[in-house]
Amino acid sequence: MTNDSNNPFEINQDKLSEWVQEFNHRNLNRNTVLKTEKTHRLDSINSRQFDPWSGSVSISTGSKFVLNDDEEIHYFYVENSNVMEPSQFLFYTYNDQSQLTFRILGDWDGDYDHITEEFGSQFNTFTYNNQGFLTEIHFQLKEQYDNKTPFNLVSHMYNDKGLIEYSKSELWSTEADSFALVEKLKFTYSDNLLENVIRYEDVRDHGIISTDSIVYIYNQDDNLVREKRYGRSQSTYEWLLTRNTLTYYDENKRISKIEVERGFRNTDDGSPSDIDSFFFQYHTYGSLKDITQKETDTLNNSFIVTFELDKEKQEHDSTVRYDQVRRLGVYEPRHEENHMILNYEKQIDARSNVSCSGYESCLATRSTRDYFYVEITTTSTEEEITTPPSLYTISPNPSYNVINISTADEDFSEVTLQITDMQGRQVLSQKSRPDVTIDISHIESGLYIYQVFRDEKVSTGKLVVSR
Repeated sequence: MTNDSNNPFEINQDKLSEWVQEFNHRNLNRNTVLKTEKTHRLDSINSRQFDPWSGSVSISTGSKFVLNDDEEIHYFYVENSNVMEPSQFLFYTYNDQSQLTFRILGDWDGDYDHITEEFGSQFNTFTYNNQGFLTEIHFQLKEQYDNKTPFNLVSHMYNDKGLIEYSKSELWSTEADSFALVEKLKFTYSDNLLENVIRYEDVRDHGIISTDSIVYIYNQDDNLVREKRYGRSQSTYEWLLTRNTLTYYDENKRISKIEVERGFRNTDDGSPSDIDSFFFQYHTYGSLKDITQKETDTLNNSFIVTFELDKEKQEHDSTVRYDQVRRLGVYEPRHEENHMILNYEKQIDARSNVSCSGYESCLATRSTRDYFYVEITTTSTEEEITTPPSLYTISPNPSYNVINISTADEDFSEVTLQITDMQGRQVLSQKSRPDVTIDISHIESGLYIYQVFRDEKVSTGKLVVSR
């Protein structure tokens, strides 16, 4: 069984002790205590696909996970005649910096030892530079991997600030004995915020030209508020707006609504013919509760009909934070998943059913996922440190792209903020003042230690970055 020392977000207690001793001038009181800690490891997921009209299960699948420090395995099952049978496997390998270095996808016969290269069908190799940035992803099928020949290569190039400047995808040409460019992405920034992405592709008779573009617009809090997608006309090659996405936030700076406009008319106002709206609701404990999608149709330019198109629902264990759960290192958390997710449900509109005709909203379950965990408990003897209330705190926490320093005594003097990861590496150090927005968009998701210095005083705490 994996213990909680394998949790990539778990605090390094030796490093934390060094920090505490460094600031012992605060006259801290220490007592030896028996400390019990609990964490969780994702064990399995059961998924079901439903026929939304009959409500019956159309297919059931399962996932089983084996999670270690340097490797992880994802086993897939598919139901056949009411029996769960093995299907595929994914094998991930990590380096000492917890970076993904190798991935194998293959068909699985049920033997837990049959997850090596011999049984793989697709292979990915990941390469990083001296700064720890991902630079290359090599993709090979079984034939190329066995013969040690290249197939597909994705490369990333960075600017001096560590931001991706170019990405390109290339396919190996046996005839030319070299890679041939398939597409290229160019990224531009403004104040470290992504401003524009342009896609270049090899278009017949026109060579490598720009074919797609995305423009990003932010508000005063550096939150994305508009995403405008453009594409080139296949006949005239002029740029045309294809999608306009608007994002709205609530008073807690969480996403409250997203509107997606499509089908722009060739009129002076260029108004869209279709608008999909996504409404976000949250549990009282902070994690996402549901997302409801509503579609707006304009019929003959005379009236508008809006109906629910689908809904995504989530439930969590609010007593377990997201950073207390060990799961696949390549797992991308869902929006505002601040706690351990227990189940997920996808509902879609079933209005083609006889009882749900026209534009009446009629939601029916399309799929569900139930998550199961192994609870890991450790007991240790260590010093309990009693400190006075922190003079400074960080909010929001968890945070996304920006943070603010709050003070308990309304003193807005200049302070120094330092943020350090769990390996003791400093990721941010800058002077600021309370209630001034600080950009942390360059910091990866995870758990960090923050320290706020002013004169001889220091406030220390944990900061969760979640995207």
